[in-house]
Amino acid sequence: MKDKVIIVGSGFGGLESALKLRQLNKEVDIIVIDKKPFFVYQPSLHKLISMTAKKKEIIIDLEKLYTKHNIRFYKEDVVEIKPLEKSVVTMSRKLNFDYLVIGVGGVTNFFGIDGAEENTLPLKTIFDTKKIKKNLFEELEKASHYKEPINIVVAGGGFTGIETAGELADITKGKGKVIIIESSTSILKGLGNKVIQFAETTLKEKGVEIKINNKIKKVEKGKITLENEETIYSNIIIWCCGIKPNRLTYKSGLRTSDRGGIMINEFLQTSHPHIYAAGDCAYIYKSPQPQTALIALKQGMLIAENINADIRKLDKKAFEPMDWPFLISLGKRKAILIKNKNVKTGFIPSIMKKFVQKNYVFNKKNHKWPFKIKLE
Repeated sequence: MKDKVIIVGSGFGGLESALKLRQLNKEVDIIVIDKKPFFVYQPSLHKLISMTAKKKEIIIDLEKLYTKHNIRFYKEDVVEIKPLEKSVVTMSRKLNFDYLVIGVGGVTNFFGIDGAEENTLPLKTIFDTKKIKKNLFEELEKASHYKEPINIVVAGGGFTGIETAGELADITKGKGKVIIIESSTSILKGLGNKVIQFAETTLKEKGVEIKINNKIKKVEKGKITLENEETIYSNIIIWCCGIKPNRLTYKSGLRTSDRGGIMINEFLQTSHPHIYAAGDCAYIYKSPQPQTALIALKQGMLIAENINADIRKLDKKAFEPMDWPFLISLGKRKAILIKNKNVKTGFIPSIMKKFVQKNYVFNKKNHKWPFKIKLE
């Protein structure tokens, strides 16, 4: 009887675990479940707002892709995971498994701030980019009749917030003033002075105002109130303040961290050894990792190797922490590459970031691409 592997969620972790496992084992029965019909290359999502990337360049049709690899795909929402029964429950069926991979990602975290969810525009999905773009261009059209530029607030100075602000600064062209609000002592906290200084200088040259050490107290329609009681008026407030674990992780019956992430060991196994987790919904308690696409991708590949090893009664491999590379775009022709503690800035990293995206998406769709950029 074939071993059955169910993968819940088809982001970077889930997608890689499915394809890698099929590559390693042609016999195993693989089922992927995701409520969305397509994969989105999240690191380039902000580029849809500025139209520097097209939708077709960053999405992959999941059913079409998985069919090529003899993997079953169900476009459904998983409502419950039953570890002891070794089953998952969707809206329409109950499925048993021998191994389970959880890669459901996270959801937007509003941190309980009064009015944030109702009065801001999150940036997490394709639908979000459409809404932001519609609102943005409507406001810019109105701004042509104003004496002063409109305010465009980006809440959050992490990767997503910084990249979004850079794109917005390029397309507003004097009609809008982009303001980043960050609660920490700097943007891109923890990435080193050279990175932070280059990002700050580049963004300020583009006209972006950066407010650090400023926590948001309340959000109303068209208005943000900071904890120091300063008020900022803006008809566009884009929320890039981070994510929290998906609701499914809380009710999975698996051991979770104090923040709700599924706790996994060095082999990426949960408190139930036949269940693995990867990406934003997971937390390696022995060596916590940044929440990036590359790490989710590497975790997904290792999970596939470990499941295959377990099926074949071989030794599993541990996830090795390393100095992971980062590529951060800052708008047109500006980006930062951090690799092996070395920092490169400017035009070349911006080209590399674009090719990394094209390489990944094109390879998944067509199995080949003429250029190879290796970041690890």
